[in-house]
Amino acid sequence: MQEKIKSRQIKANNSQDFPETFALRNIMKNITALTVLVIIVCAFSSKIYASGQEKKYAFSFGPQFGFVHGQAHELVYPTDTKAELLSELLWDMKPVFYLGAKADFGLRDVMDKPGFFASFNFKAGIPADSGIIENRDWMSVENSALTHFSSHENHTNEFLQIDIDAGASFPVKSYFYIKPFINFSWMRFSFTGKNGYGKYARAKGNGSFSPIDENPAKMVFSGNVIRYEQNWLLLSQGVSVGTDYLSLIFHSR
Repeated sequence: MQEKIKSRQIKANNSQDFPETFALRNIMKNITALTVLVIIVCAFSSKIYASGQEKKYAFSFGPQFGFVHGQAHELVYPTDTKAELLSELLWDMKPVFYLGAKADFGLRDVMDKPGFFASFNFKAGIPADSGIIENRDWMSVENSALTHFSSHENHTNEFLQIDIDAGASFPVKSYFYIKPFINFSWMRFSFTGKNGYGKYARAKGNGSFSPIDENPAKMVFSGNVIRYEQNWLLLSQGVSVGTDYLSLIFHSR
């Protein structure tokens, strides 16, 4: 698994007085984990089949559309602060609609005999506002109290996903089939946070902060504030078990 961040830029009306700029500059030195939680809740496809009736294998291709509903996460773990996390960013994708295409090649009847199969799946999100982005930091070396918080409108610039599966199918008598396979997946997320507000605990020096509700520094933002990208490259193995009417898929990544 590879994770990449290409850009994370902060803008404010007065960058010298922007506490988040300092916080993010330090956070970027200690990124140790990224997570993505995106749930595909709706997908529709229409397939065109190409194969003679006498052939054992068939090829299908068709468009698809649907939407994803979930969040992209960035988690930053601390090295010398007290909280469990140093920083957490939550980017809403609630929802992001997509268009795409899907192609499949395999046996017409998987219950007939062992065989091979392959599939290609492509999704491209439609850029749109998709909820909010929230940023939380825990910068204190004394305790685990929240020190920085900001919330902005989130615009999903890009959502791209490519999945390629290849494997073999084996019927188990006339009851069910097993399909072990290898999956290659590439995903790209790109967001822009805009407008919004932030509040920041006042620094007391030496890594100490006043409670965030005690006269915090407050800011109101306008325009583009933060830009962010995630690129994921995943290789996994899995198995699909099913019948003519029902299929269950299990992945190991």
